[in-house]
Amino acid sequence: MRVEARSDRVLVSWSDGALGQFPYVWLRDNCLCPECRHPDAWERTVDTVALDADIRPTAVDADERLDLTWPDGHRTAFSSGWLQANPPGAPASDTAGADPVLWTGAMLRQVRPEIDLAAIEAGGDGLLRWLRLLRDYGCVFVRGV
Repeated sequence: MRVEARSDRVLVSWSDGALGQFPYVWLRDNCLCPECRHPDAWERTVDTVALDADIRPTAVDADERLDLTWPDGHRTAFSSGWLQANPPGAPASDTAGADPVLWTGAMLRQVRPEIDLAAIEAGGDGLLRWLRLLRDYGCVFVRGV
């Protein structure tokens, strides 16, 4: 992996000829370190809106990974593989295998996505069924609330 630091982005080229452009603000927003991600949910804890849109690292290094140091001293590292698999603007991959069901009046009269609260609270298969219904239908009627 070779990198070229520009005024607002890093250009990355890989040995297979693939090229990537990574804006600095995008790189800072997508930092994967434990300070920038919730330890359990893995969601971002960085306030994207509070980031300076013109942020620029004080240091950019690359070998097997891209290392950036930001003006506040924060350090960010991305593996070559992660950068290649997650370029800015690429649609997120659907790892859940979701196949949403579009609602119609007739469909809801035949198949109503519903489950008892007790099944959800019991965990296991009931919880999994509720999550799958929610994924597929976008809502679930919960009985016994």
